[in-house]
Amino acid sequence: MADDADSSAPSAGPKAIASLAKKQSDVTRQGTQKLKFVPTLPARRKKEYAITAIHNLLFSCSRSTEK
Repeated sequence: MADDADSSAPSAGPKAIASLAKKQSDVTRQGTQKLKFVPTLPARRKKEYAITAIHNLLFSCSRSTEK
């Protein structure tokens, strides 16, 4: 009976979960995963730049009035 159970078992290797399997295009030659480029939104960069510019402007004005 043990022979019957062994013969009915699939001979293929372990099954992979399709959602976790890496696509060939996502893997480099060394087998590591490629980094995905995610650009920063331009509006966010402008906002950060504007805040930094205002801060620098206020800081330079306060230093010039102290003299």
